[in-house]
Amino acid sequence: SVATEGGVTVWPRYPFDENEVGEGHRRLVSSARAQQSTLLLLSHCGPAGSGTSRVTASVPDEPCAPGVRAQTIEAGSSAMRDVLSSPEAQDWVVAAVHGHSHASGGAARLGSVELFNPGSLRFGQSIGVLDFYRSDGRGLTGQAWELREARRIYLPGGCGEGSGDVPETLGVPLNAERLWPQPNLALAQAAALGACLALAAVGIVRWTCGGRDRQGQRTGEEARHYLVVDSVGI
Repeated sequence: SVATEGGVTVWPRYPFDENEVGEGHRRLVSSARAQQSTLLLLSHCGPAGSGTSRVTASVPDEPCAPGVRAQTIEAGSSAMRDVLSSPEAQDWVVAAVHGHSHASGGAARLGSVELFNPGSLRFGQSIGVLDFYRSDGRGLTGQAWELREARRIYLPGGCGEGSGDVPETLGVPLNAERLWPQPNLALAQAAALGACLALAAVGIVRWTCGGRDRQGQRTGEEARHYLVVDSVGI
């Protein structure tokens, strides 16, 4: 999408034009409806007009810098907004995760669809974690996943205080069985981060946890925990 400030182009479209964005994501949503399965939508740009796409920071690539710019930069995609506003998407998209707007990390909603931008790993040292749950034993289709929590975590050196001494763990391959019992979830997230660094846009890593009785997970539920990283520029 083209980012504009007061009607003036701030940076050109990247990486696709609006027609490509709309066509590709409409196919994904239609496929989810055909399979009667909820969809976690991962895209580079978010929808136009959302708080996760609009840039209010004084410096677009410095989310920690104080100050609010006089005119907001609209960095979202109008085609993505149209797709997510459709009846199909409102019924079947459980969440839409995106990057692109480095200083607009956080969560918002577009109708029933949860929006999430993890923020920039390079410019803000932030990553995101999404927790999804559903009841077991219902087959592969017709599963209604529920997004129960979406949160951002700042690594040391980021806008926040960071979550432990994690840089040395970045190269460790993700092993859910080994990492899950650790009391410091940030260590598990940081280990998963190593698998995301090679991605060019928003990266995503998934690990699952089933048949466990832990905080936030009810007995008989299947859980999926997604770590999302905007690794552009790494």
